[in-house]
Amino acid sequence: MKGWNYHHHAMLCAQWPHEEADLTQLRDGSIWKVKEKPLFSRWTSDFDCGYETEWWFCICSAVLDLSKLNAKKRYEITRGNRLYDTRPMTEEDILSAYEVYLESLQGYDSPPKPISGEKFHSWCDRVLHTKEALLLAVFEKNTSICCGYSHVIQHGRYIACSNFTTRVSREKTGVNFALMYGICTYYEEQIKRGAYICDGERNILHDTAFQHWLCRYFGFRKAYCNLHIVYRPGFGMVIKMLYPFRTFIARVRFLKKVSAVLKMEDYRRACEKRYFS
Repeated sequence: MKGWNYHHHAMLCAQWPHEEADLTQLRDGSIWKVKEKPLFSRWTSDFDCGYETEWWFCICSAVLDLSKLNAKKRYEITRGNRLYDTRPMTEEDILSAYEVYLESLQGYDSPPKPISGEKFHSWCDRVLHTKEALLLAVFEKNTSICCGYSHVIQHGRYIACSNFTTRVSREKTGVNFALMYGICTYYEEQIKRGAYICDGERNILHDTAFQHWLCRYFGFRKAYCNLHIVYRPGFGMVIKMLYPFRTFIARVRFLKKVSAVLKMEDYRRACEKRYFS
């Protein structure tokens, strides 16, 4: 559906964070008629509003200046840069990148089932042939071995950074710092012209310190906004009934996804209260 993407029982606004959502399909009800039968629709407004809210995008809108970092942080970044080079991946690097992907799964407490080499190659090939998209990768200087990569795509001001993947065995050598520094410097000129790198929205389903790490070392920040959710007719009543029990539900492991929706509802209410206060 134009302007919206289906993901995990939800319709998510496909506009970039700084753009206004097109709510036409919500107003006429056609959004509920798609074959996947979504349970709710979600979008944001007032991007980078300048005041604190319960929802945000993690962005970098300023050129990284190493001289402004303390000595310890500079050391972490420069150590990685001494060992690794960053450049866009080519088709010749795909096999090595698949090895990176497989090794990265070792860092999970409960590793997901890996995708096949054929599917991984197909995904890389699509990215490499997509306009304004690329896979930025880090290569060990001494061996030229691929040790990490990230999928980056630019749409005007918006530079989306995802699939940040590195070899677990190289983490202590600064590979993560080298890859992120490479991304920031690769898009430096675009950032000077008003673009921003975005790592995504607030994460409610997975516990991760990645966004905190980006803010601490690479000048990322929380671009606050307001969260909006509209539920499928009938489903809103279910959420209203479950909401008072959200703390208890959060303790039940197999209700993790239900708890995530209730958390979003909590954040939505907080945003609405602040917006109209």
